[in-house]
Amino acid sequence: MKRWTAVLLALALVLSVAGCGSRNSDDGAGETKAPAAQTDEAGQGDQSEEAKETEGAAAGNYKIGIVTGTVAQTEEEYRAAQSMKELYGEEHIVTATYPDNFESEQQQVIQTIKNMAQEPDMKAIIMCQAVPGTKVAFEAIKNDPATKDILLVAGVPFEDPNVITTAADISIDADHPNIGYTMTAQAKEMGAETFIFYSFARHMAQELVVQKRDNVEKACKEQGINFVYVECVDPMGEQGVSGAQQWILEDLPRKLEEYGDNVAFFATNCSLQVPIITTILNDQEHHSLYPLQCCPSPLHALPEALGLEIPDDKKADVPYILEAEAAAVKEKGGEGRIATWAAPTDYSIIVGSVAYALEYINGNTNGLNDEEVYLKCMNDIANGAEITLNHVVDSQTGNTYDNYYLFSSTYVTY
Repeated sequence: MKRWTAVLLALALVLSVAGCGSRNSDDGAGETKAPAAQTDEAGQGDQSEEAKETEGAAAGNYKIGIVTGTVAQTEEEYRAAQSMKELYGEEHIVTATYPDNFESEQQQVIQTIKNMAQEPDMKAIIMCQAVPGTKVAFEAIKNDPATKDILLVAGVPFEDPNVITTAADISIDADHPNIGYTMTAQAKEMGAETFIFYSFARHMAQELVVQKRDNVEKACKEQGINFVYVECVDPMGEQGVSGAQQWILEDLPRKLEEYGDNVAFFATNCSLQVPIITTILNDQEHHSLYPLQCCPSPLHALPEALGLEIPDDKKADVPYILEAEAAAVKEKGGEGRIATWAAPTDYSIIVGSVAYALEYINGNTNGLNDEEVYLKCMNDIANGAEITLNHVVDSQTGNTYDNYYLFSSTYVTY
């Protein structure tokens, strides 16, 4: 645990607590745009003794590449990547960003990943989020004899399991199908009588999101909760992020008037979380509920919605942040109505995957995909939260993907 204390100390220097991203964070960039994909040279720093211990006896030189969105798009992931560079040094950690408008610039995404694989001594590449184009780039790397042994990790894949698993050695995401059940149970425990599920057509085209929606509906029926699916405005549509947020601010009170007390609200999009949380906290009449974010994490949306100023030396101190959020929720009269996961989703994916990559480089794994070692690495960096892993099961064929992990964390109710 000494080495992961060092990880947290390094993160405390650089990790911002602004909203995180997920497969849905394509919608949350706002108006600020960072430059298109480029290798990032920031975040340099001397390696700590603990970091050197973590490297173990890796033979010769090595590099681990991390590709994330920009600060404007997915800040939690970007800061996590920079913290790894800070901890292990730029001679071992290479970072790059993909363009904010990645859907229309897939060639840039592909080239960014392929360029990283050409770095001398590159041993592993972690793509988080694994936006469209990741599979094509990973295939090119595996088809090149010079780079085929590079460990390829797809964090938060946008492409469906039957697509990404053919190219990535490991794919990892939050357990969206299981969240459908656990989040509904969480809502029930908080007193929910109605469950409002906000989403839109673009997200309903993603298999795991559909499974989550279907499982929420099934769990609601089993537990006597009224399930309501609501088609909301897509932040990538003509109205943009601000229009979608305004729509939520106007619609959520209408739903409270329609369904009354004990209504739980969930939305599949990152940029909609803050307006939902703030509206719920301002609702002292109907006892409305917020069982979980689209990207479960105490770092996602809650600090902003609660107006928290986290000290620089506490920005990666998850227990501190949980305590601060609990106090803020209580102060705003929302006690018992707001919940999240104890472990930050995308931060855990990046830091846990770096830990696993080091084990792979040091020869401590059974090949490229070793579930036992990967699970241990994820729990080692989880700040005491319990992380469990499941596998993706294709809803159509029943096929289990042994190299696609879905992880869950314990819940925290404020």
